[in-house]
Amino acid sequence: MKLAFFTSSDFTIPMIQSILDYQGKSLITVAKEQAKNLKQELTQDQIFALKKILMGRKKIQLQLIVSQPEKLNRGKVVKNPILEYARASNIAIYTPEKLNKEIKSELDKIDLAIVASYGQIISQKILDTTKFGFVNWHPSLLPKFRGASPIQSSILSGELETGLSWIEMTAGMDSGDLLMQLPCEIEDYDNFDTLSKHFGLVGAGSWALAIAYKLLGQKTPQKEVLATYCTKITKEQALVNPAELTADQIHWHYQAFFSYPFTKYQSLALNQEIKILDCKPKYESGPIDAGSVELKAELIVIKAKEQEVYLRCANKTLLELKQIQYPNGQKTFARDIKF
Repeated sequence: MKLAFFTSSDFTIPMIQSILDYQGKSLITVAKEQAKNLKQELTQDQIFALKKILMGRKKIQLQLIVSQPEKLNRGKVVKNPILEYARASNIAIYTPEKLNKEIKSELDKIDLAIVASYGQIISQKILDTTKFGFVNWHPSLLPKFRGASPIQSSILSGELETGLSWIEMTAGMDSGDLLMQLPCEIEDYDNFDTLSKHFGLVGAGSWALAIAYKLLGQKTPQKEVLATYCTKITKEQALVNPAELTADQIHWHYQAFFSYPFTKYQSLALNQEIKILDCKPKYESGPIDAGSVELKAELIVIKAKEQEVYLRCANKTLLELKQIQYPNGQKTFARDIKF
């Protein structure tokens, strides 16, 4: 089973490593192991069917990786961790600006391709090149949050649950038939980083089973009437207005944009735009000693043993600012903010 892997995000490296760990082993053996770990089952009839389908293609071989090219940011090259990992692992890697004839000729030799956070649209011509098609790793419970930012959008929406969807890839936007879904709760501490790492590990423990389901034709159409969509995250989305958003909503924003583009607001009290590096909503109710409180424009400052700073948000909610960063790059804990 000759595989190609399309990715541009470092949190998919556990999946690549898992494939490398199983190179030379039978896809059926790995799929059975993953099914057992996930408390699923491949029946004897399914295993027999897989043997017939695979014939002489049972052993796993990762032939190539396709990733986004390295880019310039303010004159400096932004390194692609996938490129570095592939080179260190001695795997052939291609980084075309657009999927081209060279990639198409390479994919003609591939049995199946896995796509996970690649970042380019893949045309039907490319999808038709491999013998068994493509499977796609998507970190949401499809058909919810189709598109480029499913993890961020799940957090921003205040969802309590999300999950990993493996789908049969088509030219439509994340609209292929479902092969498998692996739900998980969104915990209070979760942010983009924790969830993306989680889904990378879940993908590492399920890719072979997803391929097995694809080969077997074990799939379920998505319910189009339930589909929602999300777009690519931009740096302009970093700025929030506390007068329009509740403390919970700003906290979700902070968690969703933990790595990029972060969360900022224009502070009247500090007379500059600040980046929120750590925060949490204040849910406790009760009187505050008026003698210890100072109002600083949009901020409430409590002069306790250690200074506490709260951002006044919509609907009379409060967000505790734990750490901030000034435009000059200086990071400051709330206790050390000077007014």
